[in-house]
Amino acid sequence: MKNTILLLRVLKFYDYPINFDNKLYFSLNRSKKTNILNIYESSTISNLKNLYLDTSLFNYSAADINNIKFSELNKQDLIILNEIDFISPVLNKYIINILKNGGNISLI
Repeated sequence: MKNTILLLRVLKFYDYPINFDNKLYFSLNRSKKTNILNIYESSTISNLKNLYLDTSLFNYSAADINNIKFSELNKQDLIILNEIDFISPVLNKYIINILKNGGNISLI
């Protein structure tokens, strides 16, 4: 396939005292970048961006919950709701619509 990206990755978990079976090997075969939007409520620094540093695979962006471009939500492959205390009725409507259409939402 033209412009296909194949990456082999390892995800390691450190959970003391368990020191075995803590590696997950996986591969990604993507022909396009994955659009990821992190919606946050607190302006504290999030380490989520570090997970998506590989710009050949991901288009990562972040938005404050009070400054969401709702027209961009349907373009996202993954929307992360990062420590949100209250979801407005408007955002709730968009989330329900995205889920009904097979979209991906992650709650942290």
